[in-house]
Amino acid sequence: MTIIAGIILLEIQSLMFLVVPFHELRPEFIIPMVLFLGLHESSTTRGAILSFVLGYLWDMFAGSPMGLYTFISVSVFVISRLVGIRIFHRGAIFHVLLTFGVTLVSSGVIVMLRFIFAQHVEGAGTLTAIVLPRAVITAAVAPFLFRMMNRIFHPRMARRREGALGGQ
Repeated sequence: MTIIAGIILLEIQSLMFLVVPFHELRPEFIIPMVLFLGLHESSTTRGAILSFVLGYLWDMFAGSPMGLYTFISVSVFVISRLVGIRIFHRGAIFHVLLTFGVTLVSSGVIVMLRFIFAQHVEGAGTLTAIVLPRAVITAAVAPFLFRMMNRIFHPRMARRREGALGGQ
């Protein structure tokens, strides 16, 4: 189910290139999904495999050099796994802040790796113009993606919570 959700979100992300006039203002949907896996997946192996597959799909959808987003996805999973063990991770504010920080770093790494391998970056001003807005937009959608992933991973708990909220 996680892979299907990832494919749907990647398709939406791809369609945003046609709809959103400024490509910097589109969120990266896979980063919050992989963060969720790092924080909530009980099996490290399963989470790493899901992160790898989501990253590989992201590479295919983005048309980027194969392995770039796969590397980023697995790295984000490992980092969030380490952070999740050490930090209390409940609530939308934590999800927004963690997503902002990880997106900022991972987008910067992507731009630097593209420069190293393709030797194509317009300059430091462009780096800021691309990375910062993308991190802000991705952080803004993170609570919704965490809620969606929570429903996928814990369907009974989500239904119970909705039933409790509906009864009030």
